Order: sequence, then C-alpha cells, then structure tokens
Amino acid sequence: MIARGKLIVGRTFLSAFGHENLTRATLVIMVGTLASSVLGLVRAQVIAAVFGQTGQVGAFFAALKTPQQLSDLVIGGAVSGVLIPTFARYASPARRDELVRLYGGVLALAALVLALAAGALWLAAPVVVPVLNAGFAPPYQRLTVALVRVLALALPATGMAAVAGALLYALRRALLPSLAAASVHLCVIAAAVMLAHRWGVAALAAGVVAGTVVQAAFLLVLAWRVVGKEAAQGIPIVGQPAGSQRAEGQRAG
Repeated sequence: MIARGKLIVGRTFLSAFGHENLTRATLVIMVGTLASSVLGLVRAQVIAAVFGQTGQVGAFFAALKTPQQLSDLVIGGAVSGVLIPTFARYASPARRDELVRLYGGVLALAALVLALAAGALWLAAPVVVPVLNAGFAPPYQRLTVALVRVLALALPATGMAAVAGALLYALRRALLPSLAAASVHLCVIAAAVMLAHRWGVAALAAGVVAGTVVQAAFLLVLAWRVVGKEAAQGIPIVGQPAGSQRAEGQRAG
C-alpha cells in the first residue's frame, strides 16, 4: 500500500513540473520507492521469524487492511489529484502567505476528518470485521477487532502526514518525504523484536501506530522549516531561480 501510494504521488510530482530536472526527480522517487520496498521485505522476514505463519499474524494483516482502505478513501486520492497541484499553484513567494493559510486549513481539516473516521471505525469494528473476515474463527475475529481499534489510532497522523507530504512534493522537496514512510517499517520491525514477547501480535499494531506518528511528526517539522523558516529568511522555496521568483513577485505587486 505504501509503495502504491508513493508511485501515484510520484507521477503527480513529475507531471506537475513538466520535464525540468526530470531525471533527478525520477531518481528521487525511485530511491524512495526502492527503500520502502526493501524495508517492507525485511519487515515481512522479521515478522515471519518472530511469529511464524500463525492465525495471529493473519489477524494482524487482515486488521491492517481496513484502516488503510479507509485512509485511501478519505485522503489518498486527494493527495495526488488535488493537493499537490493546488499547493504548487501557491508556491511562489508572492503567494506564500496564501499557501501557509491554505496548508494550515487543509491540515486541520484532514486531522479532524480522520479523527472522526477513527472514532467511527473504533465503534464499527465489531460489525465490520466479521463481515470482511467471515472465514476467521471467533477467537481470531475478536483479535482482529482489537487490532483494528489499535490501528485506527494512526488515522489522524496518516492524514497529517499526507497533507505535509503533499506540500513538500509541491515545493519540490521530494527526497525526505519519499523516505519518510520507512519509519513505519522500522518501527514495526523494532516492535516485533523488542515487544513481541510481552504484547504478542499487538506489538505489530503498536509499531504501525508509532511509525505513523513518527512519520507525521517528521514531515510536519520539515514542512514548517521549508515554509516558515525559509520564508522568513527570504529563501526561494521552489526550484526556480531566485531572480525569476523576485520578478514574479514584483509583477504580482
């Protein structure tokens, strides 16, 4: 799911800015996708080594699908189809204040909507899980319900990470956002190794939540530095020459 979302965002990132620096932009997306894929394979091997092929692991992966699908439905398509092109249109220094206000409003809205979605999923999990996993035995269905409720806690952070990542892609800061998703894989791996003996398969769900929060925090700080700090210092925040940006600002004035 992470690799697929990165590919969609990457295509939008490339198309939004034409063919300028196309080779570099393509390389950035490829590096991020490759790093995420490699860590995903490592995560799968670690989970198999720690838990084996058990019904509990099956319950975890089944639980993981529901919040991911809900996140894709609420925010996933908007990132590639709407947010990146919209933020890019406000990226010039002359419209920087508008960009900051727009970004803040979208960020708050995404956090609110996905917090409500998380609450709805938490309440609906006992009804939704048996429908989606009818073949599970009752103990595994109960475990899946519990895991879905834990994973639902990551939804608000998922939304904020998506909005902050869209802003960074729009401002051509693609390398670090493309690597940020690795934090989820790393936290799941760490949780499996360090917490599995205490929490069982719930450690994996906790790792997903922790990794998503880390990813969101990293992207939010990075976005603030790019839009806030660089704007205060008068540093151009998009990849066009500073002189052309000043000329654009003068024309706008």
